[in-house]
Amino acid sequence: MNLIQYLQTVRGYCTQPDYPFWVVLVLVVMGTMRGCMEYRALANFVIAVKVISKPCLI
Repeated sequence: MNLIQYLQTVRGYCTQPDYPFWVVLVLVVMGTMRGCMEYRALANFVIAVKVISKPCLI
């Protein structure tokens, strides 16, 4: 089992999520690996990733 398969098994408790919970977790892991240790830095990282790969996240 790889990391994405494992994260897909984690249950999210959002009632109307914009994205699957595992996608959010992957972005958090990627941002942390890139050195984003604060909410603002992580938010900027996610915005940058969404601009680059928007068709993949829809």
